[in-house]
Order: sequence, then C-alpha cells, then structure tokens
Amino acid sequence: EGEGGGGEGFCLMDFLGAPGRVAAALGEGDVPQLFVEAEFGNRAAALDRYRKTLLWRWEVGADRILDEPHLKFDIFKKCYPHSFYGRDREGNVVYIEQAGRVDVEGMRRHGLSLDDLLRHYMYNMEYLWGRLSPGKADRMTAVLDLEGVRLRDFAGEVAAFVKSAIGMNSTHYPQRGHKVFIINAPSWFSMVYKAVKPLIPEVTRKKISILDSRFYDEMVKVIDPDQIPQEYGGSGAHAMADSPFEQQYRAFVTAVAEKTGKTLEPFVPVGGGAA
Repeated sequence: EGEGGGGEGFCLMDFLGAPGRVAAALGEGDVPQLFVEAEFGNRAAALDRYRKTLLWRWEVGADRILDEPHLKFDIFKKCYPHSFYGRDREGNVVYIEQAGRVDVEGMRRHGLSLDDLLRHYMYNMEYLWGRLSPGKADRMTAVLDLEGVRLRDFAGEVAAFVKSAIGMNSTHYPQRGHKVFIINAPSWFSMVYKAVKPLIPEVTRKKISILDSRFYDEMVKVIDPDQIPQEYGGSGAHAMADSPFEQQYRAFVTAVAEKTGKTLEPFVPVGGGAA
C-alpha cells in the first residue's frame, strides 16, 4: 500500500502528526479523573475519550484560543446575554444564560454566524476552566433562563447550536456540571427536552431541575441570595453584565487585544451608534 493508503502499516495517530503521537503515548494513568468518572470508572474507555479530546483541542485550537484577540467579544455579550455571576454555596462558579434574549439578527448584522457563536461558547469554557476556575475537579452551577423563548426558536440553526454546545460540553468538558437550573420553562418545553435528552449523559440529567417562573425557592437552596441577580429575586449587588467576574473577564479580553494593538469592536444597534 502507498503511504496513508490504509494498509497494514497505517496508523491514524501517526497520520495526525505530533499531537497524534502524544495522544497515542498516553497511558491510563495520564487520564484526568473527570474523564474516568464520565466513563463510570472504565479507564480504557476514559483513555480513548481523553485521546479524542486532545486531538479535538488540537484541531479547533482550544489551547491557543485565549491568546487570540477576541475582538467581537462585546458583540457576543450583547447578542447572547450570559454571565459568570458569582459562586454557589459550595464555591462553584454560577453561570447564567438568557436564551430568550438571543439576538440572531444582531449577530448577522455584525457578520457573525451561529458557528461563530459556538466558538465564542468554547472561548467561555476555556476561560472558565483555564482562568476563572482552573482546579482539575472544579465544577459550575448553570442557570438557563427560557423566558421569551418560543417553540419555533428550537428549530433550524438555533437548535443546531444548542445540540452542538451540549455535545461539546458533555464530550470534551465532562463532569463539570454541579447543578443545572432551567428556569421560566414554558409548558411546551418538556417536548423539546425529550428531543435533546438523549444527547445529555444520564449522570448530568440527574443534576437538571426544570422549573417554571416559581424557581427561586429551589435555586436558593444551592445559591445564596447575594449571588443571585436582583432580576431573579436575589440580592446581588450587580447587574448580570457588571458582576466582578464579568469585569475581570472583559479586562482579560481587552488586555489580549491591546497586546496586538487592537481594540474590541462595539455592538452597533439598528440605526447606528455604538451601544
């Protein structure tokens, strides 16, 4: 057989070059504990999964992404409201997303696609686990607010983004969730959840609470009131976008951009004028 032709001497890891050889050289003792937990103690399966994650990280540039200028940062923050707000009662970072306020048209107006949004989501995860909460066993408590979400929003590109984000998290950032609150869930959400449920590992599904507008009493069992924004009934001193964690995050992104002599691009609403 010719080189790379799939003959007896062909090795995928060698074909992928140095990253592949590094992954191939790993043993079961090199696998992070969270990957072992995700495979229910099966170290061989965990090793295979970890190797695939290392190759994925090389292919998408995950290890370099925080060193790259993220000039559209403010635009994503405006079009896709989300925040690292505080910490829960056990010290896990509290991450909030407002799915009903996603401005797809605003992103398109700034030349951004949902694939770009997925890369921004990866940037968030790399910042969270690489800078904000870098412990090997650290986890987060997530709050997904569905207020304003319509059934038709779960079709087409948006549905593809949600599935891709869930898949990325469960595959490459396993066992990072401490608790997930899906709040302001409309009555039809149970139908949508059934569609995405198979994508979510069983161990993660057990951590999910789906709640309607009466969510506060459940949420406060996990998160202290002063770590919950006032718009959700808490006593947090900051708006979502202005939490201390968010201020640190933007300062980090700004500093990386300034190293290359660039500045973050502002969000421009319809009619012009930076927001």
